[in-house]
Amino acid sequence: MERESKKRVVIDIYCLLIADTGIRKYLEGLIQLIQKNEREEFEYVFLPSLHKVEQTNNFRKKTFILFRVFSQLETFLWKQVYIPYKLWKLKADLAFFPDYYAPALKLSTYKLVMYHDTFFWDEPAHYGKWWLMYFKWITRLGLNGRSGVLTISYHVKNNLYRVLRDKVKVDVIHHPAQNEVVQFNDDVFKEFGLVCKKYFLHVGVFEKRKELPVLVEAFSKFLKKVKNPYEYKLVLVGRKAPNKRFDDYNEIVGLIGRLGLEESVVLPGYLSNEEVALLYLHAWSYVFPSRNEGFGIPVLEAFSAECPLIISNQPALMEVAGGAALVFDVGNAEDLSSKMLGLSDKRRLGLVELGKSRLSCFKREDYLPKLESIFSNALNGNDARN
Repeated sequence: MERESKKRVVIDIYCLLIADTGIRKYLEGLIQLIQKNEREEFEYVFLPSLHKVEQTNNFRKKTFILFRVFSQLETFLWKQVYIPYKLWKLKADLAFFPDYYAPALKLSTYKLVMYHDTFFWDEPAHYGKWWLMYFKWITRLGLNGRSGVLTISYHVKNNLYRVLRDKVKVDVIHHPAQNEVVQFNDDVFKEFGLVCKKYFLHVGVFEKRKELPVLVEAFSKFLKKVKNPYEYKLVLVGRKAPNKRFDDYNEIVGLIGRLGLEESVVLPGYLSNEEVALLYLHAWSYVFPSRNEGFGIPVLEAFSAECPLIISNQPALMEVAGGAALVFDVGNAEDLSSKMLGLSDKRRLGLVELGKSRLSCFKREDYLPKLESIFSNALNGNDARN
């Protein structure tokens, strides 16, 4: 009787076997929300099971070519063979694919596919030619039959209407803020030489689209104009990009050397979530110079930590920040430097208050009801495609 009263939603979490950040963090948060809140309308099934994800000895992240090929083959079979079979067997009402990619078959189950960005169309030089052609083709096939698209900002929605020729309905749901509880640990600040220092912070993979050389150059200009340059540091948390095509690490390290910033720029590498959260709490400002983002989770992380924020005028970042950040022209180191210089104590306090107010638009407890409203509309035929 209970099964008849609830709609069965299958969530494909296969990408937890592959992803390190981004989609992984999103899915982990969504799973926590579902587990903590018993739902009246929906019954959730995770594929693969959470137990299997936790127990899997993962070869998929290895860079050796044979492992990568096998991983791609496994992904294809998972999406195109196993998932359709399981959806049929489970009599699923809706399948949610958070990783761009759904089965190509027309199914009785409604397919809702999440696009986090349009990088595959915006930054084609960063991907292998043949893989990119295949990926665009297979993801579009995934929209066959009864299907819809979910995305994370109106900026991405507008881009999707440009790149997806199919007349598919696109819904927008902003990411929720995360509720981080952080305990102080001064070992982090001692290790990286940040005790009694004011530091600008950036967290993320060293991809070219992040425009980190612009931030390094702006910081160099900032140090030349500030009264006490030895009081400030720049902290760039993250690792190299997984693909040399879009990795900017060597360029950044080389620029730091050419500008004589070896003692002023800290490259701590990959840090735990707890260490990163601690750095947010005590940063002089978080700086987000990216030229291309689908959403920009660090914007919400900065607001949550009451950390003043500086962003580029990239549309998604401005959409999420909503006027609660200083904004500079993307790619303009001189403009960014002036915004860094403008962070007086009074200005910082004002930005913190604006950020706290803006954060109320991304309440974590509101996310699942909003998502389920989209599920309901899809199942009620409000956006079904034949």
